[in-house]
Amino acid sequence: MPESRQYARLFQAKVLTLLATGIASVELSVIAVNIAGPDASALLGTALALKALCFVVAPLLMAAVVEHLPRGRSLIAIDLLRAAAVLGLIFVSSELSFLAVIAVFLAASAAFKVTYLEYVAHLVPDRDEFATAMSKSRIIDELEGAISPLLAAALLFLLPMDLFLVLTALAFVVSALRTGMARLPDLGRSGADYHWRRSFAGIARFHSDATLRPVTWLMVAVAAGTAMVMTNTPALVEAAGDFEASAIALAFGAFGAFGVGAVVGAIAVVWLGRHLSERATMLAGAILITTGLFGGIPQQSFVVLVLLWFLIGAGVTLVQTPAAAIIRRSAGEHGLLTLYGAGWSVQSLILVFGFALAGWLAAQSGASTAFLVLAALSAGATTIAWRVWRTGGPEGELNGIAEEYRVLWSWIQTKQLHRRTGPEDG
Repeated sequence: MPESRQYARLFQAKVLTLLATGIASVELSVIAVNIAGPDASALLGTALALKALCFVVAPLLMAAVVEHLPRGRSLIAIDLLRAAAVLGLIFVSSELSFLAVIAVFLAASAAFKVTYLEYVAHLVPDRDEFATAMSKSRIIDELEGAISPLLAAALLFLLPMDLFLVLTALAFVVSALRTGMARLPDLGRSGADYHWRRSFAGIARFHSDATLRPVTWLMVAVAAGTAMVMTNTPALVEAAGDFEASAIALAFGAFGAFGVGAVVGAIAVVWLGRHLSERATMLAGAILITTGLFGGIPQQSFVVLVLLWFLIGAGVTLVQTPAAAIIRRSAGEHGLLTLYGAGWSVQSLILVFGFALAGWLAAQSGASTAFLVLAALSAGATTIAWRVWRTGGPEGELNGIAEEYRVLWSWIQTKQLHRRTGPEDG
């Protein structure tokens, strides 16, 4: 089917650009350190808050701005614009030029995301196939957060930064070529005003829906952990010891630990899904994030920092992966695309404040204060999510969460006992 070939090529372009976008986001940490020095955390916090804000505003602006443009050619132009912006990072020398280039790149990335989702809805009209396509998109989004830091860490040891940026830009050019080969059809007008109303209705559901309200609070824990890792890693690595020229490489190693934790969390979700409900798994992930943040309050060695980042990475995945399934169920017969987009907007809006808070607190009051405040936010949000589920969850009583943990622990102990006593006793 032509639609299948078009979707396959579009999905390939998404995977390539998503990986390149993730790597570029990690590269920002290095460039921020080179430009701002001791104030890198504040600059990086501002840049990442700008990124999150773009993902909130872009879906709404795209409805009005791109409504009259051919979407297929718009995707190609977006990729080429991102390639130019990444190359522009080679020449930035001030905080203002850094933020200007980043704003262009991030706005284009957000525009690509919303246009991609529009095409998925058009090319995959069957409800079940569409749900599968959306699940694939969500999984790739999650894996990008794990793989990009690992790949960036490996490439940094092999390549100078300028060549690193050139290769990232080249990935966007290749994506533009793949999109052109897909020969995507033009999309008809769907009504900009309708986009606005539909987007706000989806966002409002995350406050009004009893199923989604705890998910919103756990997004706060995810934002706290992610913001601390992404804004303060280079400064924390430098504070952990006198690494001199290798500090940036070690910072990428710490990002890699966060990525490994996310991969382990993704594997653990599959196993935990056989023994725990989604809400119990998500609460366990939020507890891991909170533990990692509290553990960073005293100044830590590089090895301890890597361990903390591993815990936070695992916790983030344990929260986000089951959340996608809850959102999918809550969408019901219709509105999956709207609710996924609304969830992304809500998470991004929370990240705007998380990134800004983590960066500026660390720059103005020190990393320990940033750890303390974000850990308290994570702990408070986790507690509220548990109480909302416990008192008003649509699945009835929530006292069962503690029982689920007890049953899982008993099962693990039984397995260990069987290993010690041998198969003849099993």
